[in-house]
Amino acid sequence: DLCIAQKEVVQWRQESKVESAALKETQMELQKREYELRIQAERDVRDKDAKVNAEVVAMREGKESMIRTWQQEAREERRDLERACKRDVGSLEMRLAEKDRQIRELEWARERQSLEG
Repeated sequence: DLCIAQKEVVQWRQESKVESAALKETQMELQKREYELRIQAERDVRDKDAKVNAEVVAMREGKESMIRTWQQEAREERRDLERACKRDVGSLEMRLAEKDRQIRELEWARERQSLEG
């Protein structure tokens, strides 16, 4: 009876060692898998950050390009308005000079009439 019990204890210890070794191997595999998943998650986060940063840069460059376009359009519009104003001022100055000439002619005509009359 004692002999059978000792054999069972020895067999149980051997099975326990095998199970313990299998458990350690499983734990190591789990740790390895956890490490791989952590590394992959970090890569995914870096890739996502890089993609978001690239999109932000593209948006910023797009906005800056739009702003430059608007600024250029505003400069062109200002030049056009300045030309139109100069043209209008020139036209008004010519009309004013013509009116001044007409007034001087009328004044001379009156003066002549008063001297003749």
